[in-house]
Amino acid sequence: MPCRECHGMDGNSTVEDEAPKLAGLHEVYIVKQLTDFRDKTRSHELMREIKEIEDLKDKDIRDLAAWYAIQNRTRERRGRASVAMEGKKVYVFGRVEDEIPPCKACHGARGGGYADVIEGGYPSIGAQHSEYIQQQLVAFRDGRRANDPTGVMRHAAEKLTDRDILTLGTYIEGLVSEKVFTPEDWDSKKSKKPPERPKEKAKETPIEPPTEKPEEPPAEETPPEKPKEAPTDPAAEKPKEPPTDPAAEKPEEPPTDPAAEKPEEPPTDPPAETSTEEPKEEPKEKPETPPEKDEKVPPEK
Repeated sequence: MPCRECHGMDGNSTVEDEAPKLAGLHEVYIVKQLTDFRDKTRSHELMREIKEIEDLKDKDIRDLAAWYAIQNRTRERRGRASVAMEGKKVYVFGRVEDEIPPCKACHGARGGGYADVIEGGYPSIGAQHSEYIQQQLVAFRDGRRANDPTGVMRHAAEKLTDRDILTLGTYIEGLVSEKVFTPEDWDSKKSKKPPERPKEKAKETPIEPPTEKPEEPPAEETPPEKPKEAPTDPAAEKPKEPPTDPAAEKPEEPPTDPAAEKPEEPPTDPPAETSTEEPKEEPKEKPETPPEKDEKVPPEK
């Protein structure tokens, strides 16, 4: 039996209580569920009647999952708004006194789910058939479905009442499923935000003409500071003069004849002057004393 007989060509089934919408489910989730059906680790009344599933190869399963994952899921709102708002409280906040965790913790605020967080990921349940959601919650609560990793769904559903299940199914059916999270986004902790609604255009305000500012007096110009001269080394300023030989500096003067330098002056007769000075007496010669007798004078040779 071809898959489209129950799930539709684009994955939007019309069999509300038996066949879920496969459009928009994570690829890894579809692979896990088809593998569990083939290996008989998950059982379903309708899927048990399909014998062809036992002949599916791994490549067939991956191809089917890739096709349905890229389809767009349709949304319907058939329940009453008051019932849906009652289910929203459990979906968003859970119930602390009964230890019921909020559904949005694993499936997202809009039911988009998270891919590859656990084996098979948390499925995208937004806009899924209300009847199918209720059927699976009862199966988890009663233990007839047990292929959830770590038993997370069995623990979450074990204390749900029939009223909780009805209101949750109604609320989830009206959710708009968001784009799924990829493994790269989860590992790098860069979660994609749900698509934002287009913002309203801001009202245009008239532009006021610019006001003229009074002219300010020109600022006094300050003379530029003279750059500080670097300290100079007096020893470096004056180049060292090479040592000079004092003998080489002064050329030797030729010897001069003092007699040749001064020409002889002709004798001049001084004028006769009358001297008033008294004539000096010439010193008298001392008489020679005869040699003493004892002394012998050697004869001259």
